[in-house]
Amino acid sequence: MISTVALEVTDDQGRPAKASTKMGQRVCGASDLEEVTAEDIVAEAVAWRVRKATAASVVNDMIDRIQDTLPGLDGDERVLRVIERSISQLASRQRTAG
Repeated sequence: MISTVALEVTDDQGRPAKASTKMGQRVCGASDLEEVTAEDIVAEAVAWRVRKATAASVVNDMIDRIQDTLPGLDGDERVLRVIERSISQLASRQRTAG
C-alpha cells in the first residue's frame, strides 16, 4: 500500500503527477493514507474483535521495528523514503495505549 505512493505517476500529457494516497479500504473511517493514525489502526483491530491492549502493543511494536530496520535496508530509494516519511508521521501522531 505504501510503496504505490512512491510510483512515478504521470498525467495524460506525461507530466509528473502526485500519486494518490487515497486507500481502497477505510481504516476506522479514514480513507487517506496520510490521515491514518496509530489509534485508527488499533480501533480497526478492535472492530475485528482483537483486544485493544494486544492491538496497541502490536501497532507500537511494528512502528518501532520499522523505524529500527529502515536505515539498514537496500532498495528503491523513492520507496524507502516514502516508507520512512509515512512511518515517521504515524509515530509522531499520538502513540496508542492499551
